[in-house]
Amino acid sequence: MTLLVLLLVFLVTAVYLVFFCNLCDSKKPDKFKEKRFENFLLKNIDLSVGTAETQGKKNTLSPLERLKQEVFQYSSSNISTKRVLVAYGTEYGFSREVAKKIAEQLSQHFGKDHISVRLLNLLHWEIVDWKREELILVACSTTGDGVLPNEAKDFYDGLKEKFKEGELQNLNFAVLALGDRGYPHFCRAGKLLEELLKKITGREAFVVRGEVDQEDWPVIEEWIDSVLGCLDNHDLLTCMENGDYLEASLEMKVGTNSVNGCIGSTFPNVGYSKETPFLAKILEKRLLTKYEFPDDKEVLHIELDLSSSGIQYIPGDALAVLPKNCPRQVQRLLVALGATGEEELSNSDNSPISLKDMLTYNLDIKNVKPELLMYLRQCAYSDNDLKLLDDLLDVEKGGLSKKNGVLRGYLASREVYDVLAEFSSASVDLQKFVEHLRPLSPRYYSISSSSLVNSNRVSITVAVVRYELLGLDRVGVATTYLADRVDVGSKIPVFLSKNDNFRLPSAGSTPVIMIGPGTGVAPFRAFLLERERMGSTGRNVLFFGCRHKDRDFLYAEELQAFVDRGFLDLFVAFSRDQAKKIYVQDIMLEQSAFLWSLLEQGAHVYVCGDGTKMANDVHEAWIRIVSCQKPDCSREEALEFMDALERNSRYQRDVWIT
Repeated sequence: MTLLVLLLVFLVTAVYLVFFCNLCDSKKPDKFKEKRFENFLLKNIDLSVGTAETQGKKNTLSPLERLKQEVFQYSSSNISTKRVLVAYGTEYGFSREVAKKIAEQLSQHFGKDHISVRLLNLLHWEIVDWKREELILVACSTTGDGVLPNEAKDFYDGLKEKFKEGELQNLNFAVLALGDRGYPHFCRAGKLLEELLKKITGREAFVVRGEVDQEDWPVIEEWIDSVLGCLDNHDLLTCMENGDYLEASLEMKVGTNSVNGCIGSTFPNVGYSKETPFLAKILEKRLLTKYEFPDDKEVLHIELDLSSSGIQYIPGDALAVLPKNCPRQVQRLLVALGATGEEELSNSDNSPISLKDMLTYNLDIKNVKPELLMYLRQCAYSDNDLKLLDDLLDVEKGGLSKKNGVLRGYLASREVYDVLAEFSSASVDLQKFVEHLRPLSPRYYSISSSSLVNSNRVSITVAVVRYELLGLDRVGVATTYLADRVDVGSKIPVFLSKNDNFRLPSAGSTPVIMIGPGTGVAPFRAFLLERERMGSTGRNVLFFGCRHKDRDFLYAEELQAFVDRGFLDLFVAFSRDQAKKIYVQDIMLEQSAFLWSLLEQGAHVYVCGDGTKMANDVHEAWIRIVSCQKPDCSREEALEFMDALERNSRYQRDVWIT
C-alpha cells in the first residue's frame, strides 16, 4: 500500500513539473520534459495506430458529397447571383489553403447575396463550361524546379488543346503564382497558366500576377486586396442566366461512378490521388548501405506491387507515398498539449475524428506555420511568453512575412512540439490548435525501376532521416515510416506523380549524360534499365557521388554490371575517401573534353538530387566546360548555350530543396 501511495505521489509530481513549471520561465530547455517525464510516459502507453488499411479519417460523406461540399461551401442559393470561380492547382496542399482563403474573403467582402463563389481543384476542370464562366481566380503552386503540379497538368494541356486563341473572350482572370525562390524557375507554373489564359481569352489579367515565395501570407493578402479593390471599381460580372449549371454538370460528369474506389473519370492515373491512393504491398525492402555509425547513410531500396492497380509509369516519374507520423512524436505532442488523444474533433469535412488520429494521419507536426504563433499569442498569459512572442511577431521586423528573419530563423529550428513546450502558458483550444497546423503532405520519390522489366513492380530509393534537435531525437516522417513501421507484406498508400519535364530522348541513338549524387541516382537506374531493354544504342554516361566507396555506393554491383556489359561509362566521386573532398562537379571538369564531345553529338543532360547546392555547383561546372571547350566563348555565351539546351529539353533537372 505504501508503495502504491509513493508511486501516485511520484506521478502527480511529475505531471506538475511537466505542465506547470515552465509557467515561471517559458525558456526552460525541452530536455526537461524529455528526461523527467516523457520517457516514463511513452514506455507505458500503447503507441499502435493501426495499419494502412484502417488508417485515416472516418469519412461519413461519399466522395461525390465531399467534392460538392468543397465546391459549393461559399456559393449562394440565390439563383440570380453573379458567379466567380476560384480554382487551385496543388501538389502538397498549400494552394488549396490559399484558394480557400481567397474564396472566403470574396464571400465575406461582397456577401453571398451578391457573389456566389465556387471553389474547384483544377483536377476537375472538365466539369466547367468555360464559355459560361465570366471570372476565374487561379492559385497555382510550382512543383520542384518549374513543374506544373500533377493536378494542374491536365487542365493546362486540355485548355490549350480545346480552345483557339481568343476564343474565351467572356472570361476575366487573375493568377496568384506560388513558389520557392530557392529554385531557378520561381513561380513558373503560375506564369505558364497566365500565359495560357492570356492566349485563349485574348486579354490581359485584370490584376497583376502575384508571386509568392513559400508561405508569405502578407503577400497573399496584398494580392487578394488588389483583386477585391479591382472588383469594387470595375463591373466584371453580369448575371447572364438564372441558376448555377455547375452542380448539374458535376452530377453528370462525376456522378456516383467510382474508379478503383474514387469518383469520376476526371481523376488521372486510373483514379489514384492523395485523397484516394492505391494500397501497394511491399514486396522487397533492403539496405543499400552499411549503416553502423551515426555518420553513416541509411538508404533503402523498396519494391512495391502494382498489379491490379492499372498504374502505368515512365522513367522520370515519381511515386508519392502518404505517410503517417511517428507514434512517439505524436505522443510527445499529446504530452505537451496535456491531452489523451481520444478527444473528438471535427475533420475538414466536419466528420468526427480523434485528436490522435488527426495528428497521426492528417497533420504536419514538424513544420510550424507562423500563424500558430499568432494563435499562441492569444492564449498565453506568462509575461515571458508574451514578451518573446511579441518580439518574434514584431511588425517592424516584418510580422508574419518572409522579411522577418528573426521569425523565420526561429521556426526553421523548431517543430510544433518545441513551440508548445516553449510557450507552455498558452491554454489552447484543441480544435483551433489543429486548424493552425499544415496538412500532412505526400512525399515524392523518384522511381528507380523500369516497367519494361516488370510492369507489376515499382521501386523507390529512400534515404532515411534521423537527427537530433534541441536535445531531442527527430525523424523524417515518411522515411522512418518506410524504414521502421512497415515491412515486407505491409500495404502503403501511394499514387503516381508524372514528370513530363524529366524524360529520356525519343531516339535511342541519342547519348545521355546523367549526374546524380546520393539518391539522385534513382531515376538513372530506371533510365539504364529502360534503355537497355529497348535496345538503345546511344552512349550512357553517369556521374555518381557518395561519401565512401565501401559504405554508401548505391547500386554499386548493378552499375558495375552495366559497365562490364559495355552499356555504361561510369564516373564516381567518393568525397571522403581521401584528405581532399571530391564531388561530381570536380570529376565533370576533369572530363571536360569528353563531355563537350557528347554535347556536340546531341547528348541530353540530366541532373537529379539536392537543389540547394549540388545542382548549382553542377550548373557552374557546365558553364566552365562550355566556356573552355567552345571556341571564343564568353561566360555570358556559355550561359545562353545552357539556356538553349534547357529550352530544347536537352538539359533537364529534377532537383529538390530540403
